[in-house]
Amino acid sequence: MKKLIFILLITVLGISVTFSQSKTKCQNFINNVEKLYNQGNYLAIVTNFDSVQHCKYSRQQKQLIYKYLIPSYRNLGFDSLADVYSRKYLLLNPFYKYSPDDPLELQNLTFKYNIFPKFSVGYMGGVNNVMIDKIKVYQLLDSIDYDTRYSSRSSILSLLFGEINWSKQFSTGISMGVLYYNYRRSLYAYRVIQINYIERGAEYFASSYAKFKLYFFRPKNFATYLRSGVYVSFTPRFSGELNYHLFDTIYHNLQLPYVTEIYFNLPDYTRNQLRYGVEIDWGWQLNLQRFTLFLELGYQHDLIPYATPNGIYVPQLMHNFYYVSDLFYLSKFMIRTGFSFNFNYKVSKKHKKL
Repeated sequence: MKKLIFILLITVLGISVTFSQSKTKCQNFINNVEKLYNQGNYLAIVTNFDSVQHCKYSRQQKQLIYKYLIPSYRNLGFDSLADVYSRKYLLLNPFYKYSPDDPLELQNLTFKYNIFPKFSVGYMGGVNNVMIDKIKVYQLLDSIDYDTRYSSRSSILSLLFGEINWSKQFSTGISMGVLYYNYRRSLYAYRVIQINYIERGAEYFASSYAKFKLYFFRPKNFATYLRSGVYVSFTPRFSGELNYHLFDTIYHNLQLPYVTEIYFNLPDYTRNQLRYGVEIDWGWQLNLQRFTLFLELGYQHDLIPYATPNGIYVPQLMHNFYYVSDLFYLSKFMIRTGFSFNFNYKVSKKHKKL
């Protein structure tokens, strides 16, 4: 029994001593790696590094080791290993900037490699204006001119997006959000009645896109980009407002305040229509380490006509006058701004030969 206890004690003691020696060896390498490099003892750095790869170094400690390991491999002619640890170093420190205290071989490190976020998520908001491209005008009454122009006011939009960068220049992504719109249409009858129709609605959409970036501006973290894609949208409900003005032509021409206005809101109607379309955007982005800021101009065009459930929407007004909804395509011009948060980073060579 005593022998067994003695053996166990010796074993535990041996393990403790080995662990202590290993820990000391790991710490000694950290303490001496800069000194060895300054002495030009590159072979000792490489050899000792092979014996301490099992050590559990912190992120900062790994950066310190790689900072001297990379030029050591270069000076010994092991360029492929220097490339491997250059990537590892930049992944640990993607925002690396050369300091005069760093080894000279690291001076052009960021010029030899592309460093870009692998995945980003973000938010964009802005304003949009709708444009109406009429396909068919329903002429219900000869007394009313239904073929009139549309006008719109700016409305807000909001979206979330996720983006995968396949290279520094090319990425793909998906987005989803909501776009509010409103437009106005005025009809005229007998030159004494002006009928105004105002529609307001919310369009929910989801899109997928491809994005190509150009970095030809200064500073180098500033880029312009072209993005194009397809989207599907759905307008669950919209509300309309009708008002009409009765005015006397004589008094109106004399600019006298003889105008009668009647307003009434229409109940919400369901568009209940799934549409799809194409989108193209031109924008600018500024990369600020973990964050990227965006400003872009966009254009969306529906490829499915915008229609009411029954094709024609005909509320009746007083005196047997009617408003008739056209069949049309809906286009949107947008100005958006936003930001994204960048997760992880990827490193690739700019040139095959360094």
